[in-house]
Amino acid sequence: MEENNQFDSKYVLNLVSKIVAINTQNTKSKILTGIKKILNEDLLQIVDNYAPHNFNEIHSRLLYTLEKFKDFIIFSKLIGKNTVALGGAFSSGKSSFINSLIKQKLLPAEIDPSTSVPTYVMYGDNNRAIGINIFDNELELNYDDLKNITHGFSKEYNINFGHLLETIFVETEGMPVRNISFLDTPGYSKPESGNYSQRTDEHIARKQLNSANYILWFVSAEDGTITNDDIEFIKTLNKEIPIAIIVNKCDKRKEEEVKNILGHIKETLENKGIFPVDIIPYSCRYPDKFGRKRVEDLLQGWDRENYESTFPRDFKLSFLECYDFYQEKLMEEEKRLHWVNVTLTLTDNAETISNLNFIKNDITISIQSLKQKIRKLKDMQNKFFMELKAIGDEYGIKLPEPSQMEFLDVGKINLRNVLKDYKKNNNIKDEGSYHLLLNNLSNLFDNNYTLLGTNKHKKKLVNLLKDELNKIEKENLNIVGNKKHKNIIIETITHSIREIIN
Repeated sequence: MEENNQFDSKYVLNLVSKIVAINTQNTKSKILTGIKKILNEDLLQIVDNYAPHNFNEIHSRLLYTLEKFKDFIIFSKLIGKNTVALGGAFSSGKSSFINSLIKQKLLPAEIDPSTSVPTYVMYGDNNRAIGINIFDNELELNYDDLKNITHGFSKEYNINFGHLLETIFVETEGMPVRNISFLDTPGYSKPESGNYSQRTDEHIARKQLNSANYILWFVSAEDGTITNDDIEFIKTLNKEIPIAIIVNKCDKRKEEEVKNILGHIKETLENKGIFPVDIIPYSCRYPDKFGRKRVEDLLQGWDRENYESTFPRDFKLSFLECYDFYQEKLMEEEKRLHWVNVTLTLTDNAETISNLNFIKNDITISIQSLKQKIRKLKDMQNKFFMELKAIGDEYGIKLPEPSQMEFLDVGKINLRNVLKDYKKNNNIKDEGSYHLLLNNLSNLFDNNYTLLGTNKHKKKLVNLLKDELNKIEKENLNIVGNKKHKNIIIETITHSIREIIN
């Protein structure tokens, strides 16, 4: 294909016919019909008349995770590879970064937000690509096809075809690691932005990044720092996923300026409670001068990590939000019932007793309804995980047994409650060193941190706090008025909490 984008009519017709083709024999996409029914019918029936306020988002996240699961079914070479998602604002240099890393201009960098397509890039013996269109049909693509679908046709004919593709899979020999796949996302933009489109909606971008094992987040050195929009977006991401910051376009800045920018970004992020595994200066134009070695070292470390499917985690997190909602409402109703029962023992007024019994009857019905929803959710989840495991076995996607998924420890721990429980169990009065420690760490303790996988994180965190409080008691350290002791203790606990969380 010529660089001036003068298209041969035969080429155009062939490519368009591939993009819009429908394959009625595609059994891979149909394999998910049953499990989709569970989410679109069974789950909706359970929450029908009383759902969490954010249920639409929960349901959307479940369906998105299922679509990512379908990616692994359709393109089996993803199986066994940890996913590194590339995030950042639209046009922050993610595609150019991949091109520079693989030393090949494989992905189109200048694209329209409405035609950008989520793209997996991984090691392969030759440069080839597979596209999945909106009809779940597979189509073979070459580099010219990629460029023209997302940019070429739009430039010459003002016709966009990228929106007809759901996902693209690219294999290349230039990939520096073999057990990782990049997920090049379109990036995020807000509705008021000129770059906004359905493909770059920040809710979609968040789901794409949260489906990954690792995240590379891109900012521009030309901005001089990381934007507040970036910071607020990163804070909404799953804290369990390691994230590294790539400061792109460092060739546009002087060496001393780059050092200052890196330092400022690090300080800004830490002040916001964000602790990336690294902040790397980079230049897509001159990668050997800026960052290639550090990026490759980081990727090789991740490449050595054992593959761990994120699907059980992601599905369980979404189901857990529904459980938490109904469990919380159940506890509230049980407290109300207790209050009514106590009040009934304290009054002889017939009218009051009648009114209280009426309220008690309503509460009892509500409790029964909530318990029924919780039971149905449990049954539905078991059914869902059984079907998910069966599909995984058929296509070689390793998943835990349904019973293991059911008891997968995915929850939140409130650090303030850990300290309060410790105080209560050890008869500590709310004064002195403990009180000051609690107040100084209140920002950390007021956050609910999601700790995934097993109980080891929770146990480690609880034991850490207990050890530090024991140390205060045994050494009789009165940190009230003693700035040195106070700062040492706070710094120790804060650093350890960050290590566990990140």
